[in-house]
Amino acid sequence: MELKATVGFAGLMLLGGLTAGCAKPGAPSGGPEDTTPPAVLTVKPESLAVSVSPRTEILLRFSEKIEPKTLEKALWISPPRSPRSISVSGDRAVIHLRRALPESATVTVLLSTALKDRHRNSLAAPYQWLFATGPDLATGTVAGTVKRKGGGTRGQVLVSLFPVIADTLPDPRVEEPVAVTEAAGDGAYRLSGLATDGAPALLFAMLDRDGNREISGQGEFVSASPESVRLTPENPALTVNLRLVDPEAPGILTGSVTRSAGDTSAVRVALYAAADDSLATSLHEGSVAPSGAFSLKGVPPGGYRLIAYCDLNGSGRREDEELWLVLAEAVEVTPGDTRALGEFPGPRCSVDTPDDGP
Repeated sequence: MELKATVGFAGLMLLGGLTAGCAKPGAPSGGPEDTTPPAVLTVKPESLAVSVSPRTEILLRFSEKIEPKTLEKALWISPPRSPRSISVSGDRAVIHLRRALPESATVTVLLSTALKDRHRNSLAAPYQWLFATGPDLATGTVAGTVKRKGGGTRGQVLVSLFPVIADTLPDPRVEEPVAVTEAAGDGAYRLSGLATDGAPALLFAMLDRDGNREISGQGEFVSASPESVRLTPENPALTVNLRLVDPEAPGILTGSVTRSAGDTSAVRVALYAAADDSLATSLHEGSVAPSGAFSLKGVPPGGYRLIAYCDLNGSGRREDEELWLVLAEAVEVTPGDTRALGEFPGPRCSVDTPDDGP
């Protein structure tokens, strides 16, 4: 069986457009269900091998038969190279590259958890190894964790390193990274075999929900703030922790309002559209504790006007006759963040309470 690759790495579509073979996945009739994930038994070139021919083929042997189409999605080669063909026979695969590898380069091969066996069991953890086409392996490493906010639990979290060219911010959705890996289930990642030439680079985390190697579908996103990386012979290893935040992830606002002594009336805080002068419809509300503290959770990102009002009848909504007070004209909620707003003077709800002021 032979699969033909027609699309390169650009656009995060290293193997898009491969044609499927005739084998179809499915559990055999009768007997217990197979839930054992596939495992990589051997690779060639071997891990940490040096002086490998730039025209080498890549050989893989697995613990069981794999689904060929999933190998298309799971395979990443850095520096970027697209396969000319992938031949899968049961538990073995042979990958022929379209172009020779660079001379005297460290090559990293990643199999992501998109790889599945014939029973749709995924690789338990990303599998990565490196070898060199020259006499030495590059020694640079970047490792850390990816803290994920929003986006559900589906999808692969990819960590990619992009060169900085002429001080231009790379677009990780369409440009080619110099290295890529997949974060483990606990968020840990490690990029190895990196050059230590001091060249500036940027590190991005990305969520590929459907495994199609494109960061463009619904619910797919890239970390908003990439981290700068510069490896040198004197500093060849860095620890960089990343945040991968869904741009639609809700935020949290906390703060407090000062209550007049003896005023026990119910007070609520409410968010309105920043340009809503009428305060006709609140977008988000919460109660104020007797201590004056409040917390608004699950607030969609955006700009708001924050008010406090006296909920004298306990209805949980502001009535026209109830006293209200603008606490802040402009409050910005950023995706996945908790923002402490501080303390505000609150409305004086009971006319019988003493005035705290001079």
